[in-house]
Order: sequence, then C-alpha cells, then structure tokens
Amino acid sequence: MKCRFLLNEKFRQGLVYRLTEWNQLNNQQKVLLSGLHDEAEVYGVFEPADSSSELTFKVAYREVAMLYLHLQHFNKLPHYFIVSGGDHINDTVAQLLLNDIIQIAWEGSYVGGTAALSAVYGENIFTEPQLPGFLSDLSFKAIYYAWMLQDTNLRSVAGKLYAFNTVPWDASMKLAFYDTQRVEEFLFSRTDTAGRKSMDQQWYTDADTEKSSWLSWARRIPGKSSLLHSGGNYKLYISPVINVLPEVFMRFIPVISVSKAFSFKV
Repeated sequence: MKCRFLLNEKFRQGLVYRLTEWNQLNNQQKVLLSGLHDEAEVYGVFEPADSSSELTFKVAYREVAMLYLHLQHFNKLPHYFIVSGGDHINDTVAQLLLNDIIQIAWEGSYVGGTAALSAVYGENIFTEPQLPGFLSDLSFKAIYYAWMLQDTNLRSVAGKLYAFNTVPWDASMKLAFYDTQRVEEFLFSRTDTAGRKSMDQQWYTDADTEKSSWLSWARRIPGKSSLLHSGGNYKLYISPVINVLPEVFMRFIPVISVSKAFSFKV
C-alpha cells in the first residue's frame, strides 16, 4: 500500500521514545550495536520513554537522529531533506510515524503510531473494495480491529489478534459442558472403535494431558524421531465451531496419519 506524500506536512518529536546518543549508552547496549554493518552511521538509539513498557529499542542512524533533533525546534522538515528525497525519504518518514518516533499534524492534533495510519495512507485505508477470499477478508477485519483498539501494549494486541474470530466460552457454557461429558469423550464421540484403534496404533498421548489446556498426541515411530524435525517445523490450525469438532476430528485423523506431521493437539 502506497503512502501519501508527507514531506510538506508539519511534524514534532514523538512522546513514547527518547533519543540517546552513543556515549550515553551502557556497555551492554554498545555491544549490541557494535555488530551493525556500518557503525559509523549510528548516532545512538531511540529508547522507550517508559522503561516499564514492552516497546523495543530502535537504532538511531545519523540522518534520522538529525531529523529528530531538528523537530525539537521546528515543525517542518529541513529543506535539504525534502528536495533530496523522493519515495525513499517519504517512506522513511512514514516508518518513523508508524513507529511513533515522530508525530504528524492531522485533524487538529499530532498523531503517531497506529493513530497515524489514516494520516500516512489516507482516509480510505480501511475501505479496500476487493479482497481475494475469505481469509484475506478475515485478516483485513482483524487488522482493522487491532487498529481501532489504539492499544500500545504489544502483548495485549497480540493476545486479542490471536483470539480474533473465536467463539466466546463463558462460565455457564463451560459448566454445562463439563456437567454432561469429559472433553475426551466429546472429542471421540463420532469416532468408532476401529478408528480409535487405528489412531492408537500410530499416536500416543499422556493420560494426564486433560488436566492442562490441551490434549496432545505424538507419533509412535521406531528409531530416531528427530528425522521428522529436519527442514523446519510449521504449525497448521484447523478451527471448526465447537458443535462439529468431533466430526472434523474423525476426518482429520486419517489425513494427519499419512502426513509427515509428528504431533498435534486439541
């Protein structure tokens, strides 16, 4: 997505980071920066103004640091910065805005971070006319939801995105479920004896797993199981609604049993 031309707008320093010059860094921070490709271009770091936040340090290269210091006294970008730039400079300013290192004047106030999305990309950022499919549309809605939260806590946002589009399970529903059946009984309710026997021949589980949040299985294989882990591991999610989970599970077992997967959990 292409951002608007930003270089003629008004800016100020952001509020969530502060610029710290190289000589003000502690030894541990200097060691981390010393591995950079061109250390001579590094002015220092942008560090979170609130040390208790989950924001990370960001490298402050010389040109960006000079721009940041310039905005301490002026609300317009340096003339040389504008005329020497182009798409690359414009994209750099957009990245600084989205990282909340600087802020832009927009609709009567200064905004940065997720609040600057409309200022950077225009008012139509969340009105995409066509998306290629259900998953793209769902992802788009999740991003819009995260943006509307205006939450700067990364762990909080990650948790909400992880649970996006899931069905809430309140205390009364949970109590009603456990009053009638155990999780494992429900899960295997559509699997016949032959199917269960076939599964047990290829997969094993810890009898105590239901005490945790997951029922998990690993493949029964002779020899070195590490052979299954070569080439990188990937996780695939299958997300049925609760009422059809037993049927989906029954269809899932034959498929995963002939795959190269080495574990699964519910």
